[in-house]
Amino acid sequence: ERTRALARPPKTPSKSPSKSPKATRQSKKEGGEVDREEELFFQEVDEELKQERYLGLWKRYGTVFVAIAVLAIAAVAGYQFWQSDKRASERAASSQFAEGLRLVAAGKTKEAGVIFSVLAKDAPSGYAALSRLQEGAIKAKAGDAAGAAAIYKALAEDSDAPRNLRDVATLLWAVSGFGTADPAAVMAKLEPLTQDTSPWRHSAREMWGLYADKAGKKDAARDMFKKLADDREAPDAIRARAHEMLAILGQS
Repeated sequence: ERTRALARPPKTPSKSPSKSPKATRQSKKEGGEVDREEELFFQEVDEELKQERYLGLWKRYGTVFVAIAVLAIAAVAGYQFWQSDKRASERAASSQFAEGLRLVAAGKTKEAGVIFSVLAKDAPSGYAALSRLQEGAIKAKAGDAAGAAAIYKALAEDSDAPRNLRDVATLLWAVSGFGTADPAAVMAKLEPLTQDTSPWRHSAREMWGLYADKAGKKDAARDMFKKLADDREAPDAIRARAHEMLAILGQS
């Protein structure tokens, strides 16, 4: 019996059945699909993180634009007041406008709004435009961004209004309408303000870049923010934000 057992051939280890070439290709295909899905997933996560950083940056610096715009309006208003006060025909409008500003400073925006509403309709073009800017500012301060944007947009497109005030209105429309305005329309209006001869060029370029990014024109946005970041004449705060946006867009 022992001799017969020793005579038996050893058992060959069992092998798992080999996969056919078709099955191998299918497996590789499925693995490739999984890899592609993972890649798309991480791309989406990356975009979400960039968007979150972008929104955080906007929340952080959005008020800066408003503050700059308010200072701009005050400067233009002061000049307009000085200029018009010399004309007897406009003294009444300048006095009423000054009273409206005093009420705003005192926190009485409702009473000020009444004055600016009347001036916007009846005052000479300069004070009418200034009053419309103030109407928009009151709405923006009250949280009515859409209402403010509508006022600024209408003024920006009013050919009868003084050019310098239309430019201010364009910039304010871009700020107030950021959540709702059509990027292409705003970018077209901002374009002249981004030129080297424009006193508003740095703020206009910043807003143009933000709208370009919002419109999905990443390369154009990067180019604009790179231009701002390298511009030694631009305010330090704007250059700093340009560097932050370049980091968000993938170019430091």
